[in-house]
Amino acid sequence: MPRRADRNPAAWAAAAPLDLGISNADLAWLDGVGAAPPAAVPSCLVPAITQRVCRCPSVRRRGVQTDGFCACTFPGFDCKCECSQGRAAWCECCRVLPVPEMDEAERASLGEAARELERDRKRNSGIPPEDWSALGLRGEVAQRLAKMGLDAKAARYASCMRFGFAAECWENPIHKFHVPWRCGLRFCPQCSPGIIVELMAKYNPRILAFLRQEPVRPGWTLAQLTFTQRATGEAFGPEDARRFNQRLRKFFKLLRKRELFQRPVSAEGIKQSGLLWVDEVGFEKRGRRRDRVGGGRNLHAHGIYYGPLIDWPRARDLWRELSGATGFHVKQLRGWNLRAQDDARWEKELSKSLFYCLKYTGKVPAVTAERIAELEAAFNGVRRVHACGRFYRLPVAAPSASATPPCPECGATLMVSTLRRPIGDLPGRNLFEVARERGREKVFMGGP
Repeated sequence: MPRRADRNPAAWAAAAPLDLGISNADLAWLDGVGAAPPAAVPSCLVPAITQRVCRCPSVRRRGVQTDGFCACTFPGFDCKCECSQGRAAWCECCRVLPVPEMDEAERASLGEAARELERDRKRNSGIPPEDWSALGLRGEVAQRLAKMGLDAKAARYASCMRFGFAAECWENPIHKFHVPWRCGLRFCPQCSPGIIVELMAKYNPRILAFLRQEPVRPGWTLAQLTFTQRATGEAFGPEDARRFNQRLRKFFKLLRKRELFQRPVSAEGIKQSGLLWVDEVGFEKRGRRRDRVGGGRNLHAHGIYYGPLIDWPRARDLWRELSGATGFHVKQLRGWNLRAQDDARWEKELSKSLFYCLKYTGKVPAVTAERIAELEAAFNGVRRVHACGRFYRLPVAAPSASATPPCPECGATLMVSTLRRPIGDLPGRNLFEVARERGREKVFMGGP
């Protein structure tokens, strides 16, 4: 059965002539002697030998530097290639090669190397709980999350931006950076701004593409909706958030079923309507009103609606029937009525309105550790962005060819390590900070 060769790239390349029957002369093209690999080198091994990056088709993060390890062997990557099943003599992603049987000493050495790798992984898995008290507000939030039973989220929150991955330019090795590791929690001040960018990139092009293909329908609108309910000032949990979202789904369903519109609509036309909304809570502290009844715990939603013009009085009564509150507001986007005249101003207004709805996912409406932990627990296992009707499961745009960012200095491909290390042990500066600086230079200095 094939075994994994030495994970060190240099040792692996040196072992290739022995394992595959390729002479050193045939590998001279690696040093630039030959313009192309000779026939003795299998074409399927050329990318693995020359680039030493993971090429596994089941791994989405292609072009990730592996530091001698294939990315598909790490937790979180599910390799479905034949080598993982032991049915191939080699694999260009996992670098499985037919090596001779090992003796006891070699087997013991390999086992010790694997154990050392596991110990290293545990050392760099995160900040231990006993050190959280020294992290200030972040450590206090992590402790509160742990007391609520959210141990995994607590560990991620405490370790956010304190670990990272080494990054090196493929063409210019002197360009070295590090990519900080982010916890990804929705109420983390470091991670929440990036959530807006991801959500806008996900929904804005899909909704625009769908509406551009829609014909001009008289009596239809593209509007921004707001749903509110009475705030009691008490903390709410995941069940309360789920109940609120169920009311919104039921509202949209009954809106179409009872035809609460300003004019009659065909059954086929109603099916083309859609609604997307975002759950939001109020800010813990506001400068204008310090003493509020709800204390910022007012769960509400902002959304985008496409469909027939709504009969507002009857729709308001429907929302009061479902939630006991009359907070239902409709605002049509500017420029929508001019769509029949090929006026594209509605597209800009849609993007602005969608950003208005999604921007609340990037604002942490809390300043104390107690409220941050409370909000994380309240939305634990609950989505904040929801879609119904035609906005549900819109076609996805084709993914980009590479998920790795380019080098901010020269634009070449970056190799990003998959081994997490403390920020202090990583070379170079923060990749995103350097990219922002170079972007400002291009804007203010007129660079290319």
